[in-house]
Amino acid sequence: MAKHSTFALDLEISKAWPGLLESTFALDLEISKAWPIFLKWRNRWLQASAWCSWFITFDCNSKLLSKGP
Repeated sequence: MAKHSTFALDLEISKAWPGLLESTFALDLEISKAWPIFLKWRNRWLQASAWCSWFITFDCNSKLLSKGP
């Protein structure tokens, strides 16, 4: 599921900023050659922050819905 949502996000980013993902991929490739462990931890941090933001959004929305009009 995470890969699917990441793909959808990448698609939206590529529509808004053409060429950004290609340059990011090239940069990631260079970084992975120099510091292989860096990308592994960066990806884990990005996944964790995405889950946290989703949870916060879900929690805020459920609190708003529970208050009613």
